[in-house]
Amino acid sequence: MKQRIINFLYTYSLHIFWFYIISLFLIAVLPFNSQSNIALNNLYVIDIRLDHLLHSIVFIPALWVIYRVRKLPLGTSLLLALLLAITAEGIQFFLTYRAFNVNDMISNVIGVMLGLGILVFSIDKDARHTAHDAR
Repeated sequence: MKQRIINFLYTYSLHIFWFYIISLFLIAVLPFNSQSNIALNNLYVIDIRLDHLLHSIVFIPALWVIYRVRKLPLGTSLLLALLLAITAEGIQFFLTYRAFNVNDMISNVIGVMLGLGILVFSIDKDARHTAHDAR
């Protein structure tokens, strides 16, 4: 099952890449206004505002998508993922119907850094697994 998922991800990697980038762009520029009394910035999970938590979660896969799909070096991929995280919030500064928030930008960057930790762990695990198979 795991191999099947990995094969699917690599087979459709370019489609996944563009779907992810376009989705982030749409989330950043479309006018999402909460018409209900429940706003994400009023809800907390373990003393973390839910909107900040969601910003981080959305950017966790950014580095993986750039590194694994575009096959760029890790340093270049990290810079591009950070640029993507900053740009996604920064573009809202120029939109009159969206609100720019530095804390949201920081949350985006935290998501990329969490993704970096996961990616480095998976690369290290892959290297250990490959070294074990070579014996």
